Amino acid sequence: MNAESIDPESLAPAVPTPGGPLEDHHYQEMERAAERARPVRRAARVAAFNGWTTAIFAVLSIPFAFSGLVALLIAVGLSVVAFMEFRGRRGLLKFDPKAATQLGWNQTGFMVLIVAYCGWMLLGGAPDISERPEVSQLLGAEGRALYKTIVIAVYGTVIALTVVFQGGNAIYYFTRRKHVEAYLQQTPQWVQDFRRSNRI
Repeated sequence: MNAESIDPESLAPAVPTPGGPLEDHHYQEMERAAERARPVRRAARVAAFNGWTTAIFAVLSIPFAFSGLVALLIAVGLSVVAFMEFRGRRGLLKFDPKAATQLGWNQTGFMVLIVAYCGWMLLGGAPDISERPEVSQLLGAEGRALYKTIVIAVYGTVIALTVVFQGGNAIYYFTRRKHVEAYLQQTPQWVQDFRRSNRI
């Protein structure tokens, strides 16, 4: 078959035909359902990104997990957060309202974990400058005060960024629940079943 034998009408987009299984209003209903589902699916992509990012940090923390109790708790905490992000993502794709709430609390817990670690470091968990003679020599006579200032600046910045990002993620997830509930309440069951069976 050559290009000249192709019927141009066969290339036209499919449209509902009279007497077909679906009428215009069916297609319109599915379009509206897709629009309602968009914020939920976007949240699922955010959960996937957060899950993979946290999982990478969890893997990188494993070699240090046995250097002390704090390092072990961090590795375990990161692993739990990553697991819950993936679990929440699956729940969102199934339009389970609880998944959005669980993801919100997961990010809240993650924020508490990071802030607690930084707080512990600020209260004395960070190595003293006397344990690092090379740093003491580099900073000079005023090294102790400068070192303390650097520690406060670093961990204070981490706390601030954590509140912004993890706190923002938590609020974002919590507010996705209303979108899941709107989808379930406003979308006819046959549309939900159709989209679920075709994974759309």
